[in-house]
Amino acid sequence: MGIFDKVKFHMGDSVGFVTKKMESWEPKKCKTEKDYEKSLYQFLHDELGDLQVTRQYAKGRIRADLMIGDKVIVELKHNLDTTGKYQRLIGQISEYKE
Repeated sequence: MGIFDKVKFHMGDSVGFVTKKMESWEPKKCKTEKDYEKSLYQFLHDELGDLQVTRQYAKGRIRADLMIGDKVIVELKHNLDTTGKYQRLIGQISEYKE
C-alpha cells in the first residue's frame, strides 16, 4: 500500500477506502461464515500491506470479525435469512457505534 493510500485511509473516508478494496474480493470455496472471515482477512492483509488487520477484535462486550487500523469494523454474516439474525446484527452494529 502506497503513501497516498495510507493518507487516504487515515485522513479521509476510511470506511469507503476499505469498501472499495473489498469490491475486488472474490471468496472461493467458502461454506461457513468462518471460511469467509479467513478469506477476507487474508485478502485485506495482502491488499493493505502494513495497515493492521485484526481478526476477532474484542473490546469490552464487543467482538467484531475484523478491525482495520483502529477505524473500521467489519462484521460478516452468512445466510442472513431470518428476522432474528437480522435483529442480532442490528444490535451488534448499535454496540459498535457506542
